[in-house]
Amino acid sequence: MIKNNQQGAALLLVVIVLLSFMLTISLARYRAQWYQAKQMKQHIMVSQHRWHARGAAECAISEVFRRSSGIINRCQGVTAAEISIDKHDALWSIHSQSGQQQVWSDVVWLSGEPHRLAGSYYEP
Repeated sequence: MIKNNQQGAALLLVVIVLLSFMLTISLARYRAQWYQAKQMKQHIMVSQHRWHARGAAECAISEVFRRSSGIINRCQGVTAAEISIDKHDALWSIHSQSGQQQVWSDVVWLSGEPHRLAGSYYEP
């Protein structure tokens, strides 16, 4: 009779150890998946900020090209990015920032052809 009780206790101990091991593995997998989901969410947010900053810079360039002025209120409302424009003679320096993402663009009016622009685009 005592032998049966010891076998039952040994079986119970083995089952508890196996269940503990399975629980540990499942929690580790859950943590890894949670971390991966968190990284993906962060990556998506950074990409969205980058595209907002790029869109704001492109909008500001088109506004400068159409109006030949630094009025960009419409661009800030559409993209929700901070935009600043500095003008030095024929050079327009456009800086756009959304979140931590920044975009710089230098646009030059080509002399003799006021309807054409030349520019560069920089993203750190």
